[in-house]
Amino acid sequence: GYTGFSQHNLSPGSSATSTPRPPRLSSCVACIPIPMSFSARRGCIGIVKETYNAWERRSPLTPAHVRRLVKSGIRVLVEPSALRVFSDSDFAEAGAEISRDLSEAQAILGVKQVPEARLLPDKTYLFFSHTIKGQPENMPLLDKILQDNIRLIDYERIATDDHMRLVAFGAFAGRAGMVNCFRGLGERLLGLGFSTPFLPIGSSYMYSGLQEAKDAVKSMGEKIKHEGMPPELGPVVFVFTGRGNVSKGALEIFKLLPHRMVTPEELPALFAKNPGSTGGSSSGDSSERIREVIGCVVTTEHMVEMKSESKSFDREHYRRFPEEYRPVFHKKIAPYASVVVTGHYWDPRFPRLITTPQLHELRQSQSGNPRDSGGTGGPKRPVMVADLTCDVGGSMEFLTHTTEPHSPYYLVKARKPVHSEDTWDVVISENEGLTAGDDEFVGMMGLDILPSELPKEASESFGDALMPLIPSLLDNEGLPPELERAVIAENGALTDQYAYIAKIRHEAQRAQNSVAPTKGELARVHLEGHLFDTGLMNQALNLLESLGADFSFHDIDVKPNHLKGTEMKMEQGSDGTVAQATVVKNHSTAVLEIALEPGDHQMKSLLQSLENLTKAIPGAEASMTVVPGARPQSSAKAHAERGGRFPGESKESALKASRDSPGIREKRTVAVLGSGMVVVPGIRRLIQSGYDVIIASADTVQAEEAAVKATNGTTAHVRVEKVDVGQDDEGLHNLLHQADAVISLVPPPYHGDVVKTAIRTKTPVVTASYVSDSVRALEPEAKEAGIPVLCEMGLDPGLDHMAIRSVIDKAQQMGCGDLVSFQSTCGGLPAPECANNPLLYKFSWSPSGVLAATGAAARYRRDGKEIDLKYGTEVFEASIPSPDLFPGLSLEVGPNRNSLAYETVYGVRPGVPTFFRGTLRYAGWADAMKTALCLGLLDNNPRKGPKPVSWAHLCDALGISDESLAKIQADQGVGSSMLQWLGIEQDGGLIVDSDALGDDLDTMWSPVELFAQALWSKCQYLPGERDMALMHNQLIFGREDGNGGGTSFTSKLMVMGDGDPEGSAMARTVGITAAVGAEIILEGALDGVSGIVRPTQRAVYEPTLARIASDGIRFEEHESAV
Repeated sequence: GYTGFSQHNLSPGSSATSTPRPPRLSSCVACIPIPMSFSARRGCIGIVKETYNAWERRSPLTPAHVRRLVKSGIRVLVEPSALRVFSDSDFAEAGAEISRDLSEAQAILGVKQVPEARLLPDKTYLFFSHTIKGQPENMPLLDKILQDNIRLIDYERIATDDHMRLVAFGAFAGRAGMVNCFRGLGERLLGLGFSTPFLPIGSSYMYSGLQEAKDAVKSMGEKIKHEGMPPELGPVVFVFTGRGNVSKGALEIFKLLPHRMVTPEELPALFAKNPGSTGGSSSGDSSERIREVIGCVVTTEHMVEMKSESKSFDREHYRRFPEEYRPVFHKKIAPYASVVVTGHYWDPRFPRLITTPQLHELRQSQSGNPRDSGGTGGPKRPVMVADLTCDVGGSMEFLTHTTEPHSPYYLVKARKPVHSEDTWDVVISENEGLTAGDDEFVGMMGLDILPSELPKEASESFGDALMPLIPSLLDNEGLPPELERAVIAENGALTDQYAYIAKIRHEAQRAQNSVAPTKGELARVHLEGHLFDTGLMNQALNLLESLGADFSFHDIDVKPNHLKGTEMKMEQGSDGTVAQATVVKNHSTAVLEIALEPGDHQMKSLLQSLENLTKAIPGAEASMTVVPGARPQSSAKAHAERGGRFPGESKESALKASRDSPGIREKRTVAVLGSGMVVVPGIRRLIQSGYDVIIASADTVQAEEAAVKATNGTTAHVRVEKVDVGQDDEGLHNLLHQADAVISLVPPPYHGDVVKTAIRTKTPVVTASYVSDSVRALEPEAKEAGIPVLCEMGLDPGLDHMAIRSVIDKAQQMGCGDLVSFQSTCGGLPAPECANNPLLYKFSWSPSGVLAATGAAARYRRDGKEIDLKYGTEVFEASIPSPDLFPGLSLEVGPNRNSLAYETVYGVRPGVPTFFRGTLRYAGWADAMKTALCLGLLDNNPRKGPKPVSWAHLCDALGISDESLAKIQADQGVGSSMLQWLGIEQDGGLIVDSDALGDDLDTMWSPVELFAQALWSKCQYLPGERDMALMHNQLIFGREDGNGGGTSFTSKLMVMGDGDPEGSAMARTVGITAAVGAEIILEGALDGVSGIVRPTQRAVYEPTLARIASDGIRFEEHESAV
């Protein structure tokens, strides 16, 4: 059992003065004791449903833990989830109550951040909040926690009295990452012409648990031992960086293979008999197949060396003065490594392991590509980099982006731009995955959610750590120190030790809204030690404020402490002994940029005071280093980018305001027309950016609800007005007269009315819809009024335009030739776990609109041939399976109307050989719609007479015979499944509830109207169900000289909803994008521009793509040679 955590949790028979032992996990969960003082007391805890992403399947407690809690008298409520690794029935059998309502729970446990809308006031929550560094993306969550009087306990800060972190997953990241690394190595070697035993291995998440994954690795090891690997590979060397839990977990898996460990000094000897193998070409002296792998652990002294060669390596000196060291890993280690597995700590103060130019140098120093030469040469080293720290642009500078389990790898190589002397590009190849033959490329893996790939074992470890602490959450006598130190907020305020978060936020806000000194004394200091738990950081910031200094954080790394030699979850060895733990007290670090107005030695005095403070705090173990030669960036970067103007000011008014009343500006107001679900994310974005918002709608009840949701119940900076667009011209005029910009999210037919009024009030307009004829006709008047009408600021149209135009401009800058292939696809779909009907589709917008667009006539060009498809069957039959666009999703692509019209929109030369825009659906959609078309269900011609209320009546009205239905049923395709699901083949089956058809059944109706109502009744998103928005663009440009080959650019977007209508992928991609459109107009990006504007202009797409990335709407861009 657990013993010795603190005086609140003593082992039987011990006393408060007993010497505590390290925590030790008993061999079964049932043996973990719940303190006797609590076991008879009844309380209630809740386990929340995880909605962070589809791969987060961990649970803070397992059914075994729940059974133990219930037995001790504690109620456990579990919110139902189809994603969790343990089923609802597993928890129910353990005695939990499955309930969507957790309001009776005193404490609620999760894994990742709980969405703001799901938080319950006045509760205790435990989860990884990612707020302790003041992360901007999670500050709205923290605000909601403070507003709702929630006590937040962050797992990251739960630690013993000896500063040992209790909830940690580093070893699981190492284990899962190593299995995935083996898979990636097998695929990469296959692409280079080598079949190896690594190839059949799967990713960690493909196995039922850790043991099954280990068994697969052992089986692979047997094949290596008995069948061997091609001798041309040379020694297969895995280099592991660091000795932390991540590296230990990776080594645990690695050592399941037949292996030999060597020291870094022994690496050259491995190649002494075959020196060419380090250069990618083996001499072929040995025909023996390779039957083992080599492991090598590399620590800091092998990564760098002193610039002054007279001095030996000193770890403490290196930590304090990294600028006195130069990197050597790329010369002394990397040339021997088949695979580099990174598990060490790195921050920007330290030299990188391998920079992008060094990668190029490594490749150039080796020769002999087996596929290019057709010879027996081995692959260039390293073949693969598995960055288990997932530090983008970090120690491996060319790790360009993180990946997800369904697509974990990509290839990169270094390239020096033609017109640059000192900068390097990272070229990414994605088309062939890891199987591209060019071994100038190195395989990359950068998964940032590795522990979730072993959800069962990670959850067991999670619960084992939490079990002894749970009763104290239900007791009124206070928390034990382990939890007390982890309380970020309670009673509506930050706790004392986390008060620094408010200062971080204050500085971030000041950086946006004020101008820091551009002259004077500037310094950057690096602080290291126990900065936060001792209160040193709070006192340091108070000191800077008292001395009148401006400051900002350049970097913060809050590092918990851990055990050396073991994890928190300790296991017995094969001989029955228990590993002993040594506590390693990790230091947190922070880099502060400080600015003072000129004065006699003021900065020197300030720095001396700061250093004295670091020495005066007991237990801080702190040090301060002034980073030489550093010059801080302006704390008013955003302000400077606006040319010294605040949002919405013209150059003239900003100049006048700076003379008359420096620092004072009028707040800007944005009117939002409409109150549907897409408005909430946009309004939230505008308020967070400092704007006031007026929501105008004919439905004020719905508008008030939107205001509450967008502001987490405060309704601050937002008000509601009743305006019925199209009916209330005076109300619309009065509204726009108050606004500095208007976002029109009403149905497209009303945009003309909005623009007409905006012209009279000279109010800039933003819409998310295509440019309609009525809006186009008003362009001359808009130009005369001097206002921009920014249209197509949504998902599609909108983000597709931006991503595509961005690629075209980049290709032109690179000197590429003409565009020879253009393929752009987009679709809004249910998340895979919510695609639970035969159509695999649910409606996030008007079902009538979806069906109206389905099967519409299409025109595109393929391989130089123009293809015109008539409405209906021709379009459906042109849909093609496209599983490679988003691996793991079975998708199809259908033509999307007139693609060729977009050659003009994107400003490319007419006649591009392949020019295609398509709609993404799950496979089977076209088959189902073709069936509906054949039966007449897509007919939109109005009919007079009694409206059918049953399928039998509708079939009679459409002349659908029993033979026709029988023929469809015999096909047993998606169309047949759809008919059965709708109940068409059932006698007397109702199309929808008769109440939904309206009171007047003797009126005009159309088949497609009834079909839409039927689908809507069955294809709505239920509470908690998520949608996703997908987009995939590929543009191929020829060579400028007209010779063969060229460059392919791919951009991909996948946005997942969070299970709430207002947080759906569709609502976010439309609402936030439109809001950013208003922001950039009011910030002057379109000053001097009037008339209709599309987001194909650089002034629109560049800032928009940059800003929506901070809201999680981020394109992955890849470039490769073809």
